[in-house]
Amino acid sequence: MAQNFYQLRNYGALAFSYAMTATIAAATYTIGMPAILGFAAAYTTLATIKDLRANKHVFENNLKQHEDNYSYSPKLKQIVQELYTKSGLSADKYPIHDFDIDDAKPQKRGIKYEAIRQRLRSAYTAMPNAAAIDLGKPVIMISKSLLEILNDHEEKAVLAHEFSHIVAKHSTIDLPQQLIHRAARSANGILYIFSTAATGVVNFTVGLLATIVVPTIAAKLSGFGALVKKMNPENKGENDRMTDADRKRLSRIAIGCFGLGIVTNVAFFSAINPMIAGIFLATWGLGRTARITSATLSRSQEYQADRGAVLLGADPLALVTALRKINEIKTIKMAEAGHDSTKQPSKLSRAWANLHASHPTVERRIGRLSAIARQSGYGEDHITFARTCTLDLSGLNQVPHRAAQAYTNHMT
Repeated sequence: MAQNFYQLRNYGALAFSYAMTATIAAATYTIGMPAILGFAAAYTTLATIKDLRANKHVFENNLKQHEDNYSYSPKLKQIVQELYTKSGLSADKYPIHDFDIDDAKPQKRGIKYEAIRQRLRSAYTAMPNAAAIDLGKPVIMISKSLLEILNDHEEKAVLAHEFSHIVAKHSTIDLPQQLIHRAARSANGILYIFSTAATGVVNFTVGLLATIVVPTIAAKLSGFGALVKKMNPENKGENDRMTDADRKRLSRIAIGCFGLGIVTNVAFFSAINPMIAGIFLATWGLGRTARITSATLSRSQEYQADRGAVLLGADPLALVTALRKINEIKTIKMAEAGHDSTKQPSKLSRAWANLHASHPTVERRIGRLSAIARQSGYGEDHITFARTCTLDLSGLNQVPHRAAQAYTNHMT
């Protein structure tokens, strides 16, 4: 079945992505030193193995399994069985999971394991979301809160999308690329540190202190400390509590001070050795290229999984309305968190954000799905209705306010 999931455009996206990855590796080798690249490759390989082991344990062993059906999802078992049959995966081996942690299951202890479990609890458990990961044993997840707002056809479409990621082996395909990118980033970071250290002990020390002191002074003058104090949950006074405006300001100050630290560091060392500015720009450019390359392949895989969902028997228009529901809830919850959805970013900002996004915009996915629906024989009236109809969000009251920000980068 997997071979039917790949069209010429999918092979083209893979070829482009790995050609760019090879270029990044070659450029990193050219501007750096073999010893640095070798050390970075060894370090990132070991770090990646540790990360994979931790994620593998948590996702394969610690998640709660969904029941066969719920009052708000009476056909869950039937839908899942149909998708297992179509995809060729084993229902006995690979049950459907929630994002929540099952505390009754044995859990390995350690910083990495706890961090993964905490991230799942805080950012994903109660939010409408679905995902799939394959680190040796496929794990397909969908949150109860998403099941609550989807009808049977939408539920099947969303789950079919996640099954498609597994059938197309996206996790396996992505791993070598991510490993090379991590090695390149580490090598470039080490190269920059070596370059600044080569200016001498005194210069390196003064430059490091300037990198810390300048942003610290800027943060103090900007009121960063006062905002941090407002984060204390024990604050009782109304003026002492953190507001949404305070959070936005705190975020802007933190980002600005971080950027100021980088500028200070590069400017100081470049004044001593102009070559350092070139090294910084080269390594920053390679890092940015790696991110864009990964994001480009990820967006291609999302389109591929949408098409794969239809191959597994999903209704393309049901996936359209499911995406609209998720996007609508994102808009509502972000507004509750203080985000002004009426204020649109500039075209340049949107283009830059889309270039780095791991998922295509909902509008673009709906456009592709509409084309698939036409090819499948759906009439324009049905397609228009799916794209414009009033959505049933009666289950929205079950969705808590917390972790709304997680929607921004993790949708379906």
